[in-house]
Parts: sequence; structure tokens; C-alpha cells
Amino acid sequence: MSYEISIASVAELDIKEAYIEYNSKLHNLGDRFKVEIIKGIDFIKLDAQAIQVKYDNTRVYYLKNFPFGIHYNLDKMDVLIIGVFATKDNPKKWHR
Repeated sequence: MSYEISIASVAELDIKEAYIEYNSKLHNLGDRFKVEIIKGIDFIKLDAQAIQVKYDNTRVYYLKNFPFGIHYNLDKMDVLIIGVFATKDNPKKWHR
């Protein structure tokens, strides 16, 4: 079973900003972040229901090697990634 993945533009911006920030800290760190994002999306694509609902109707896949979560909503076989942000950030403050 494979879910259809869509990424909201704000989530794409989240990923881009984190990538740039990590690359500014250490050469290739942004690339390693990007690989972790891809692994997370691949996991969600294969088994989106494996992750429990955290708030509202949103599930959060936590990256293994970076303090970030991929926030997504699931509707039947469609996944919408709505945000990617640091675990220290409170999702209730996030009003996009």
C-alpha cells in the first residue's frame, strides 16, 4: 500500500529554511538533513497510519538524527505534509 504525498508550500519553505541554516553551521549538514526528510517522507508514504495523531487531526513523524518533526494530515490514501519544524517549537503557536 502506498499513500499519495503532497507537500504544502509552507512545509517546503520550512524544509528550505532548515536546510540553509544547517548548511551554514557545517558543510554538508543541510544535505544530511535533506536525506533524513526524504527517509521520513518515504516512511510516511508506505505506512502513514503507523504514526499516532498528536494534535487536532495531525500526525508527526520525528526525524531520527535531527530535532524536527514532519507534521501531516491523512485523508484515506492522501497525505498532506503541512509543516516541518523543530521539536522545541510548540505546534499550537504555529498559525500558517
